[in-house]
Order: sequence, then C-alpha cells, then structure tokens
Amino acid sequence: TDLQLSLAQAEKNYFETKLKLDRVSGEKQALLQENKSLEGDRDDLRLRLRRVTQENAQIKESEMNLKRRATAAEE
Repeated sequence: TDLQLSLAQAEKNYFETKLKLDRVSGEKQALLQENKSLEGDRDDLRLRLRRVTQENAQIKESEMNLKRRATAAEE
C-alpha cells in the first residue's frame, strides 16, 4: 500500500541520513584531533622562534661588543 511504501521510504531516508551524520561526525572528530596536533606544533614552533630570536640578539650584541673592543684596541 501507499502507507507501507511511504514508511519504507521514510525509514530508508532516516538510515541514509544517520549514516551521513555518523560519517560527518567521524570526520569532524578527526579534524578536531588534527587541529589539536597542529596547535601543539604551532606552540613548539613559537617557542623555537622565540629562542632563536633571543640567540640571534645575543650574537649580534656579542658582535657589537667585539667590534667596540677592536676599535678601542686600535686607538
């Protein structure tokens, strides 16, 4: 009957939609985990950049001091 056909179609649509939702939920979970991992990588890179920047500043300061000493020694 039409009612049975409608019920069967509604059940089919329900299960197809549920499968899509489950797939999308799984993809979302995977993306959230990847995002968390990338945030960790970003934080590590920021820390490394900060250290390298400080190290670079110290090297430049040492170079300036050596140049001053060399200039003073020449005078």
